[in-house]
Amino acid sequence: MSEWLEQSNCVGYDTNIFFPERGDMQTIALAKSICRECVVVKECLEVNLYEKDGVWGGLSGNERRSLRRFNR
Repeated sequence: MSEWLEQSNCVGYDTNIFFPERGDMQTIALAKSICRECVVVKECLEVNLYEKDGVWGGLSGNERRSLRRFNR
């Protein structure tokens, strides 16, 4: 396990929170609120920028795709 991961807010939460059903805005908002308070959110986003599904680094898959396109 990566050292930064041990410091993340998501440790101990049900992983389903971070992989909500498509369109489940309430669960997406919950996952993002957990990420918002995380001290390693930047590291999480850097490592998981190319993940297709789930909320990583406080961003949904669509938001990460947009970020990748913007950074080209």
